[in-house]
Amino acid sequence: MSEERELKQIEETFRTLIEKQLIPAFEHLLYMVQRYYELYKEFLEQEVEYSGLRGWVEFKWVCPKKNYNKKYWYYYLRYYDYAGGKKIKRSKYLGKVIPREILEELMKSKRARLLLRELHELERKIEKEAKFLAKVVIPDIARVLISKVEELAEVPPTPEEEGKVEK
Repeated sequence: MSEERELKQIEETFRTLIEKQLIPAFEHLLYMVQRYYELYKEFLEQEVEYSGLRGWVEFKWVCPKKNYNKKYWYYYLRYYDYAGGKKIKRSKYLGKVIPREILEELMKSKRARLLLRELHELERKIEKEAKFLAKVVIPDIARVLISKVEELAEVPPTPEEEGKVEK
C-alpha cells in the first residue's frame, strides 16, 4: 500500500512539474516562434513592395545669388552615397511639396528596418528560451524524477560510490 502511495506521489510530482514548468515554457517558445514567422512573412511582403529608396527629408533654406535678403525654403531628399568607398551626403531637390511616392517609399524603408530589428530581437529571445529549456527546465525535471524514483526503489550505492565513501 505504501508503494502505491509513493507511486501516486511521484506521478503527482511529475504531473505538477510538467504542468507548471515545462508546458508554459514550451507554449511561450511556440508563441515566439509563431510571432517570428508572422513578422518574417510581413517583412518579405514589404521587401517585394520596397524599391530600395533610403534617406530622409529635410526642409532647407536657399539664398538666391542676386537678392541676399530673401530666403526660400524647399524640401530635399538627403541620403548617403558610398562612391569610391567614401561616405558622401547627397541632396535631391523635391520642391515646395514632398511627392507622395517618395514619402511612401521612405515610410516603407522605415517599416522594413523596424521589422528587421524586431526579427533580430525575437531570434535572440527564441535562442535564449531554447537554451533555458535545454539547460535548466528539462534537467531540473529529470533530476527531481530520478531522486523520487531512487527514494522509492532505495537503490543501493554503486561500488564506485562505496569506494568514494571509504576513502
